[in-house]
Amino acid sequence: AGEGKGLGHEFLRHIKRCRVLIHVIDMSGAERNPVEDYEIINKELATYDLALEKRPQIVVANKMDDEYAHMYLEEFKKKYPDIKVYETSTIEHKGLDEVLYAALAEIDKAREVEMETPESTEETVVYRYEPKKPDFKIVKLGPGRFKVDSEKIDRLFDTVDFDKEEETYQFAMTLQKMGVDKALYEAGARDGDQVIVNTFIMDYKE
Repeated sequence: AGEGKGLGHEFLRHIKRCRVLIHVIDMSGAERNPVEDYEIINKELATYDLALEKRPQIVVANKMDDEYAHMYLEEFKKKYPDIKVYETSTIEHKGLDEVLYAALAEIDKAREVEMETPESTEETVVYRYEPKKPDFKIVKLGPGRFKVDSEKIDRLFDTVDFDKEEETYQFAMTLQKMGVDKALYEAGARDGDQVIVNTFIMDYKE
């Protein structure tokens, strides 16, 4: 793009207005090497504007239904072990909600940073996703004990490394965006009550 080709200046100008970038990688490797694609795009972003290199980025491994996808994904993770990768398949409709919830959490964090730096007046484009109905159920197990029952949250739970503070925070923000905190309160949960999410037990805080 810096040389007048590649992503194109018009598209890059649009990206510059976005708080969070969702980098979708074709993991089928049908035409190109996914790892090389990832590196080429990031190089173009940095060449156009160094600030884009530090922009929050959600990496999505798409076409995970392809027979070679897991091989390329392992290659990617081996080279970039610290990068969180969301696995999706548009054909099988898998993983898409998790990406959208993660994007919402990152957008909120970016907005908090912007509020701390009011001198920034750069135009921002925000895309919001509102679930039509809750994807979970609150079950009261007894006095002061609640369980969040949800296949979607269970799938997301399996992707989180709770030893990493950033991922744990992102998971908590996702639950909040889904309306879990509000639903727990409406079900009678109060400060100090136990909440079970999959195999994780946490204290409820109003």
